Amino acid sequence: MRRIFALGALAALCLGTVASAQEARSQGTEAIQTFKGTVESVNPQQKMLLLEDTSGTAEAVSWDSSTALQGGEPKEGQSVEISAVKRDGRTVATRIQVLAAKPAR
Repeated sequence: MRRIFALGALAALCLGTVASAQEARSQGTEAIQTFKGTVESVNPQQKMLLLEDTSGTAEAVSWDSSTALQGGEPKEGQSVEISAVKRDGRTVATRIQVLAAKPAR
């Protein structure tokens, strides 16, 4: 009897955790990730870019009309810093900041 009660309590706890995670996601409180790197390619019509960080890892990032574009739309070869959330399995930018190019010496 104790096992059944314990399993029922565990199941209720798991379901409550899943429900609160879904509620948080629906309220727009997704975890924000920050990426910094070089834009490898851009598709402005689909609002998608491929970002390569300093370790060589590539991340596909999309943006929409609610994304804050600081420094204009990103272009290939530019250094950028991106704040993004995972939404429906995609990385969606909330902010894209084009970083100033370092002056030549």
